[in-house]
Amino acid sequence: MDFKFKNLLYGLSDKYDGQMRLSDDVAIENRRKFFNKTGIKIENVVSARLAHGNQIETIDHNDKGKIIDNIDGLITDKRNLFLT
Repeated sequence: MDFKFKNLLYGLSDKYDGQMRLSDDVAIENRRKFFNKTGIKIENVVSARLAHGNQIETIDHNDKGKIIDNIDGLITDKRNLFLT
């Protein structure tokens, strides 16, 4: 398979990483541990709290560390910014 976006980083947590919800402190700590083990600084992560609609938000470095509410997709062209 010829992958067009060779610089795109993607990954998935698994059950051993624990709950990853955006709504409770234990899950937030699990997310911090998960990103730390992957070498990603949590400050460089932007997360979507899904609305189950069709709204997409363009993300830039001003959004670092934020949780974007009522959105269904995130997109960026900025390096070292990680979207969840």
